[in-house]
Amino acid sequence: MPIQLVIATALMAIARKVIVLDIKTVSAEYVLAIAAVVLALGITHWLVTRKH
Repeated sequence: MPIQLVIATALMAIARKVIVLDIKTVSAEYVLAIAAVVLALGITHWLVTRKH
């Protein structure tokens, strides 16, 4: 299973969510949760691509 493609797709999906995010209607916890997901996916992508 090409894990790098799966991680890249997840990063694109969460980036799309950030782009269309209406900051006035969401809570701070939601924004922090999205930031944590982006950070985790970014680190994972970096680790996977570093190994290859």
